[in-house]
Amino acid sequence: MSGTKTFRKWVKGNLRDEADRERAPTVAGTPPIEAPAAGQPLVDRSPAGDPDGETADRLLKLLPPGDSWFKWLRRAETLFKVPLFVSNPVCDALEALEDDPVDYVDPTLQAAHNKLLTALTALCWELNGVTYISDEGTPVLEMSDPGTPAERNELNRQACAARDAFLPAYKEMVNHVNAKGWLNRRSPAPHEADTPVLSVELHAGFSLADGTAISMPLYPEGLPHGEDIGGPYFFVVQAANKSTVGVEIAGAGIEIDAGDRNGVLIPYHFPHRRNGGQTQLPFRVGGNAAFQALAYAASLGHVYKRIVDIGGVPRRVRPWVRAGSGEKVDGHWLPAADIMTMIKAAFEDPRAF
Repeated sequence: MSGTKTFRKWVKGNLRDEADRERAPTVAGTPPIEAPAAGQPLVDRSPAGDPDGETADRLLKLLPPGDSWFKWLRRAETLFKVPLFVSNPVCDALEALEDDPVDYVDPTLQAAHNKLLTALTALCWELNGVTYISDEGTPVLEMSDPGTPAERNELNRQACAARDAFLPAYKEMVNHVNAKGWLNRRSPAPHEADTPVLSVELHAGFSLADGTAISMPLYPEGLPHGEDIGGPYFFVVQAANKSTVGVEIAGAGIEIDAGDRNGVLIPYHFPHRRNGGQTQLPFRVGGNAAFQALAYAASLGHVYKRIVDIGGVPRRVRPWVRAGSGEKVDGHWLPAADIMTMIKAAFEDPRAF
């Protein structure tokens, strides 16, 4: 078989789109909440004379109708495994709503809010009380095993019951907000402060004499000199959050343009744990803060070699991160040759493996 055909077969057999998530039937009795239709009139975000408007805004920002967390939760048949892009927004919203000192003036809204908060508390209790974080694939909360299949099924039943009580309470609250004309308000523009804005860069990582690691700009023509700087060598993906709102980084890595005429891009995923067992993914980046994920340079070198062996040609690379919501943010493309100095140094270092 020719190198080109082998390359295509390898790509087809090994690349999977992370956005292609598990699809399950809709939960009975809970119709979807539709996003505002295009062309509907926009309502000012702070209607004069309506003190409940801003309180409702805070709820809609914490638990937006139609977002990925809601779609997954509504369609899931079981809760044995719950992605972090579902559990994190839900449980973060509970914490924020519990700390909100403002009540609704309208008693109907307040009663619906109290019902929602009770159901949300029960759901988060189930998510936090009987699960642990799985390191396999997309980070998820995975239900622990209490001892027997029957007991584990009972935990799932309890979690599903809490979910099935939460969804109608949430729908009822959103419908009350919609009746006030607040659901179709203008969405914030990307530059506004309440929207996470990420920038992604690729750096070089070096080991210090005391065993810690530091990152510096890439050095295509040579490595920095210093008695305390050496290997093992790393590649570092740095994500800077340029907004005031925190965001979860669920995944990070480097994308390789393999030179195929069909435009094949090979995603290299950074591990969820660093050497020594320290968890680096997922990670929540606060407002105006930065995050770094590390991977051994030698590991990426093996991917380079594999691409060449099966008929591909690495041409360029770019760093990327994936937010907990599922959104992928790419950095700038760099020539593939720009990282060869780091890869060669890693292979020459006996500690690289």
